[in-house]
Amino acid sequence: MKKTEPKVASTLNPSLAVEADTGAARRFLVQAAKQVAREEDAALKAGGKSENLHIGSSNEKIASYRGIGLGIYFKLLEWLFWMMMWMMLCSVPYLVTINRSVFTDYDHRLDYNYGVKVYDSFELASFTFAAIVDDKKDNGTLQYMNTEIGKSWKGPMRKGVFLTWIALVDMGSTVMLSCMVFVLSVRIRRWWVRRKRETREVADYAVTVGGLPPYVTASEVSAYFERRFSRNAEKDQVMEVQLVLNYNKVFKACKVVHCNELYMSRLAELGYSTNGAAPPQAMVSIQAAAATATASAATAATAAAATATAAAATAAAATATAATAAATAATAATAALTPSASVTLEMPPLKSVACPAGAEKSCSSTTGLRACLNQPPGKAPEVIIGEQEQLVRELIQENKLRCCAAIVTFNTEQMRAEVCKTMPSGWWASLFMRRDLRMSHGGRLWKLWVRRAAAPDDYRFENMSTRIRTNILIQVLMGLIMVVFIILCATLITWLSAVQNKQFRKMPWDMAELRAAIRAGMGSDSHVSVQRSAELDQTSYDAFCASSMASCMTYASQLHPSSGINMTYGAEWSFPNATVRLLNERPIRQDLTKCAEGVGCSASYCMPCYCLGLSAVSTDHPTPEFLAHIEVACSRYWNVLDPRRYGILVAISLVIQVINSLLTHLLRLFKFHVEKHWTITSTELSYAIWSYLVQLVNTVVVLLVVNCSSLRNLQKRALEHEAPWLQQLVLDGLFNDFTPEWYASIGVSIIILMMVNVAGPILRSLGNWISQLIWRTWLLYGHYCHCCSSNKLPTLEVYKEAFGKCKFTLEERISDVLFNLTLALLFGSGMPFCYLIAAVYVLVAIWWDRLNLLAWRQPAQRYHTNLPIAIMYLLPVLLMCHCAFGLWMHTYFRAELSSKGIIAAARQVDKRGDRG
Repeated sequence: MKKTEPKVASTLNPSLAVEADTGAARRFLVQAAKQVAREEDAALKAGGKSENLHIGSSNEKIASYRGIGLGIYFKLLEWLFWMMMWMMLCSVPYLVTINRSVFTDYDHRLDYNYGVKVYDSFELASFTFAAIVDDKKDNGTLQYMNTEIGKSWKGPMRKGVFLTWIALVDMGSTVMLSCMVFVLSVRIRRWWVRRKRETREVADYAVTVGGLPPYVTASEVSAYFERRFSRNAEKDQVMEVQLVLNYNKVFKACKVVHCNELYMSRLAELGYSTNGAAPPQAMVSIQAAAATATASAATAATAAAATATAAAATAAAATATAATAAATAATAATAALTPSASVTLEMPPLKSVACPAGAEKSCSSTTGLRACLNQPPGKAPEVIIGEQEQLVRELIQENKLRCCAAIVTFNTEQMRAEVCKTMPSGWWASLFMRRDLRMSHGGRLWKLWVRRAAAPDDYRFENMSTRIRTNILIQVLMGLIMVVFIILCATLITWLSAVQNKQFRKMPWDMAELRAAIRAGMGSDSHVSVQRSAELDQTSYDAFCASSMASCMTYASQLHPSSGINMTYGAEWSFPNATVRLLNERPIRQDLTKCAEGVGCSASYCMPCYCLGLSAVSTDHPTPEFLAHIEVACSRYWNVLDPRRYGILVAISLVIQVINSLLTHLLRLFKFHVEKHWTITSTELSYAIWSYLVQLVNTVVVLLVVNCSSLRNLQKRALEHEAPWLQQLVLDGLFNDFTPEWYASIGVSIIILMMVNVAGPILRSLGNWISQLIWRTWLLYGHYCHCCSSNKLPTLEVYKEAFGKCKFTLEERISDVLFNLTLALLFGSGMPFCYLIAAVYVLVAIWWDRLNLLAWRQPAQRYHTNLPIAIMYLLPVLLMCHCAFGLWMHTYFRAELSSKGIIAAARQVDKRGDRG
């Protein structure tokens, strides 16, 4: 008896053979994609050596070899860096003054020992307006400032004068920044025009026309433009009109034909040929597969190439100088659209499967293939192919394809400019088109719109069958999805803010440090020096501290006789009135703290005992003033690295950053795969603007609205008769916008967010590399997961994208630069430290992007000017917003508005000189 061959197993389970064929195809595609990636990498390295590009190359050289868009991008970043450094330099006097000043009243204006200093040490909040004493806290009493510069004290200076001076400096720096923006726009435009004159493109002579009648002819379109815009019959002519038709039905028919041909080929390999003879093993090449798959797009590509060639001829007729440039551009555009000649790569042959005898029985492998191809089992594939071919012939020959747009080429650039100047530039503008400009066709007037034509390789012809208004509806739907995520972010931030408020009520006391300080002070007291520290418990500490408060109060009164301080164990110290407290609290606290830290002080136990008593006070419903007092007086006895207390501030920033990243990834998916933009440039510009706006709303608007106490009170009044849980559902803000408390909490979160964004360029590259690694792993091993994988084999393009280098995407960088620049300009008046962070971010972006593009040869397309010029268009808007937010921030504090008072105060400071 003969041994059974392994192919019998395939007879019992024929799907094994199909899996083996698919596995061989996957291995082949992986090897081909790796080979293509190696060749592209070698070409990039060779091109970089021939171009002599390096990380320090000039912007002009980058524009020449990598595209004018990238040249303008790096030029803008350099200017933005110096703009932010200028704003930061103008803020240095404020930052030094506010961190080294003591606020006092008129009677003590010559004594810097008395008064209030909001932050005794440098903190993030001390670099904001939170370091200014609020008039609501002192009732307008502390109106003078003494400032320590070096080791000498300067002053006094009126608080109102200081506030006026910083407002004037902010205004002057903004005026200078506006001049820099104007100069930058002029220089960029001149540089762009100079670079533009050196090159001529086909798009300079052509326009894209939309809103045409569905079955208009090219001659009718040509006659329309010549009749209205031809000033000279010999010079102003329409050279070419290429209609862009709706090939959706043709594409679908070609896809069905292609799938059925694959199905018939598979049947032939399995032995189901019509003549009964088994065909030889087929060597399938990537060239043949690509030609079959792209047959449906050949018409559009050929049409675009013809348009480019006609435009080149037109340019040659116009002027001899422009002829050479136009012909070169047309040749490049035609080459980009023409299928390139590739080396034929042979794929391993498909293995045959031994099926049961009898043609009437169906092999499971062929059934699975038929199901994979999504074909109904009722008709024979020959019948389906015949029907679809007949449908394609009827659509093309009988002119039943609807006209979506037209690419009109003129023989002079002046005629193209006149058309763009006169005609509406978009679908919205066409709604208000003049009646005399409308096109008459089929008994009605059609509203047309015109845009300057893009480069031939910039069009996405498969999307041009989608109406502009349909794409607008798709964008509205995408916007609603973004709103859902923004509401989710607001909910998370509201919850984190509530948790933060609870954690800030829990003081992170370091009881070991506190008791050690009390034990050290016991040794200096003659009444308790005989006690051993090992025998002490909490009751002993309480008893000792309660009995020592009288001596502590006496010690403080001796140092400051006019203070009238009253100290009781387990309660906050008190003063005769608020003014006396404001003037004497800081010096008393400083003296008691120095005594506790020093050696040989008889009252070294006073401050630790006072803080031990405060640690026993309930903080479930404390006043903000009491919490602030504990934070300032007893910060020495806290656990500074308590993650529950300070981790919430970082968590709020990280939540915003994570949701911003999620929103940008979703937007990229929607913009490039769901929305139907007509050109790649418009897709990238739409992504950049939408990504910037979504991040801005998710950060600025959410933080301002969620933490606003006015809205919280309004909500509570509206829901006062509802359930308590409903009152706390949405808004739980504790601060009015741009109060000192707002800067200390929400402002610090914005600063932390900007610090995280500094690493954004590096994190973006790392994220792209990780996502590409995951995609490669899925393509290699995802088919083993039968629950989430399909039988469809990805194309070679998918493998090439996964195994190639990550591309340099300018639209993501434009969005991030605009976002960080907006944060700096919006909040820079009250938080000048944002300018420095923004400058560091721009510097990191410059060198990291140059490193990726020029040193590591990251592939990038030749970007147009649309993306970087968007920054120039938004800079004036951001300057206006900076002025508006600056007025909002500066007008919260009462300033001295009298110019005579300002000058007199400045002269008084100069005459007084140094006082040490």
